[in-house]
Amino acid sequence: MSAIESIQALIVKERDLRKKKQILRLAAVVFCALCFRANAVLGEDAREEAAKKPAQGELKLEGKYIKQLTLERREDRNRVDFDQPGEIIKIAVGKYLLREVQLEGGYACRIWSDANWVEVGEDKPAVLNAGAPLKQIVKAARQGRVLALNYELSGIGGETYARDDRSNPPTFTVYKGGKKIASGTFEYG
Repeated sequence: MSAIESIQALIVKERDLRKKKQILRLAAVVFCALCFRANAVLGEDAREEAAKKPAQGELKLEGKYIKQLTLERREDRNRVDFDQPGEIIKIAVGKYLLREVQLEGGYACRIWSDANWVEVGEDKPAVLNAGAPLKQIVKAARQGRVLALNYELSGIGGETYARDDRSNPPTFTVYKGGKKIASGTFEYG
């Protein structure tokens, strides 16, 4: 091979090398553009997903021994159940109504009123007063010669509880001085 042929072969190799470098640069640019676009699309998907998920807030339960809690959301009237809720519940932002509380020991409260809405926001926890400690209340009213006694078991939010098992109703005893003059059981209803 002559010197001219060797130089021509080097020139061809140099051109091929330049073309390969140009192709690699172009491939790198295309790859970067595709990565940038993919990142933008994924970021867009993530933003869309975040926009679909409702904002979350906290609901702080002041009561104790809550086994199950049922809330109703004002926006769509859907009920949301929480089994063994802790002291703080993470929940979508909105207004909620307490519908049912079940306590350990078989006590339950069902609420039909639409009066006490709790508003859960993103900024600070909302507070829900429900559950134990429970307070026993007996109200006495004279009706002629009869003394009517009404029994109520009340939670910290003023909600009224009853035992799910009604086979053993609460009892009472009436004393005059130190002498027992009457006793009985309360009737449900």
